[in-house]
Amino acid sequence: MKKSKKIFFLVVLIILIIAIVTIFLIVKNLPHDLSNGLPVDLRGGEWCGQTASGFGTCGYMGPVKDCDCDGEKYEWWNGITDIGNIIKCDGKASNFRDVPLPNDVCKGDPERRCELLGGEACKESAINKTLLQNFPKKGSDNASITITMFGDFSDPYTYKFFNETFPLLKKEYIDTGLIIFYWIDHPIIDSYNQGDMTTRNAAEAGKCAQEQGKFWEMQNKLLTDQRRINLSTSNYYQYYLLNFNKENFIVWAKEIGLNENKFRLCLESGKYKSFIQSEQNLSDEYAIIGTPTFFVNYKELMGLRSYEEFKAEMDKQLKEFA
Repeated sequence: MKKSKKIFFLVVLIILIIAIVTIFLIVKNLPHDLSNGLPVDLRGGEWCGQTASGFGTCGYMGPVKDCDCDGEKYEWWNGITDIGNIIKCDGKASNFRDVPLPNDVCKGDPERRCELLGGEACKESAINKTLLQNFPKKGSDNASITITMFGDFSDPYTYKFFNETFPLLKKEYIDTGLIIFYWIDHPIIDSYNQGDMTTRNAAEAGKCAQEQGKFWEMQNKLLTDQRRINLSTSNYYQYYLLNFNKENFIVWAKEIGLNENKFRLCLESGKYKSFIQSEQNLSDEYAIIGTPTFFVNYKELMGLRSYEEFKAEMDKQLKEFA
């Protein structure tokens, strides 16, 4: 009797182990939603035409297809490629690249977007042109190349770019109609003093000048003219903190011919605070971590770059895509 009980429990244990292993293997071979680690069976008709997060490039998986969708036997297989999941169609593996990608795929990663979509995605601006119409620009709307710059008025490298590189770009590429140049504010926040709004206040001054059609003149005051006074000193950051204030903004506004009363009211209203926050959100979307950062169409150039580096990239794109 004892022996038969032992055999019975042994058989039950073996069946339980087999069941656990079987369940494990089934789950292991199901595609996984990488955003939460849970298995997702995408073979049912209810998933037809749907999307699931966490797969493939930039978190996009693409439309799910199966025999209930289009009469062909598609099912997802969990073999990850550099592009995304492989699709097995009638036993033959086809690359994820064969699945049409949406127009906004890799929206915040223009280089990857260009690599995936090719063609027009490599010719277009990194940031939607409709959105860019809200920002200060120099150059022709018909230019072949768009340079988008994320900059900060307090940043010495942003100053250095405009003092040394930008004049050459303007002469050779902007004034000749080859490129259009946009500025987007990316105010640097003091990590030791998160409540300090000095750089954001300067960005507001730029917006209030733009309202009267003189952004670039105010930019020159904020970024260049007033800094020449202090270039020989080591106390750079203290200088801009002391000089980026409403009184000086108003002085500079008068010097560039703005309507002082309109400018003052604009500053005091704080009407552009939310817009500057939206610029910060845009910076986050494109993973901007410092200034200056540039996009030459799809190509990202981080940090201070020489005129020769810009020229090489622009000439390359003009040859390939223009």
